[in-house]
Amino acid sequence: MRALLFATGLREYLRVRYGNRWWAARKAGDELIDLWNTASRYSVAELARLVGFEISFALIAQLLQTTMNGAKQ
Repeated sequence: MRALLFATGLREYLRVRYGNRWWAARKAGDELIDLWNTASRYSVAELARLVGFEISFALIAQLLQTTMNGAKQ
């Protein structure tokens, strides 16, 4: 569950920082490589704080709500 919360928070962080096509941004890739190189030293909660967000169920709820609203249209 923590991994899912982290992945959701990281995806949102990258989207805000690099735009909706964050996965195509070279700088986003470089940032992910740096994160992966140091990830084993920290807990998931510590990594989230280092990146700049808190692990929260609110992020998952927001993602689900957005997804469900998009599916209704």
